[in-house]
Amino acid sequence: MKAIARPMDCSLEELYCGCLKTFNVTRKRLVQPVEDEDNPIYEDVTKKLTVAIKPGWRAKTKVTFPGEGDEGPGIIPADICFSVRELPHAHFTRDGLNLLYIHTISLSSALCGHTVNIKHLDGRTLNVSCPEVVQPGYEKVVKGEGMVKGEDRGDLTIRFNIEFPKFLEQKQKEHVQKALGFSFLRQVCFAAGSDRIPRLKTHPPPY
Repeated sequence: MKAIARPMDCSLEELYCGCLKTFNVTRKRLVQPVEDEDNPIYEDVTKKLTVAIKPGWRAKTKVTFPGEGDEGPGIIPADICFSVRELPHAHFTRDGLNLLYIHTISLSSALCGHTVNIKHLDGRTLNVSCPEVVQPGYEKVVKGEGMVKGEDRGDLTIRFNIEFPKFLEQKQKEHVQKALGFSFLRQVCFAAGSDRIPRLKTHPPPY
């Protein structure tokens, strides 16, 4: 008889750390002894089934409990099969054993350095230093901080999203150009989605 399939919702935290999932399953059982097979008497019997989720399990991982389905005259009870259904996470995206974390920073932090504070799936806080200049689309990989499965450990990738200011005063533009140069300002404007370089006022040197 075909197994009875049931989804088993698991958060990413549960799949990272491991946990126990308990299900109360009610199935029909024949009242013994069976005196009339044409008119059998059934009773509902509830049983508690426990699944030990192991760290690193993936979506569609299956756990089967043999013979825990409904019973009938001359019928072998079907198996019950639980299948992991991974729930979406607010901050992390999983790819096998690797994790992706999207982090938004200001343009100032992107240029001057930044420390990323990440609350990991097991409750730890990772403090990842990023002293380098962060460009649009930049990714930083933290080795060994992805999912864990036995002796295998994935990586954590931090993908940076830079918030550009919507407007700069003329003085601010002049300071940016003076500090970073015209070519860098061009890159900043293009990354912000503008194809126009702001015209800055110039003053002739005194003689």
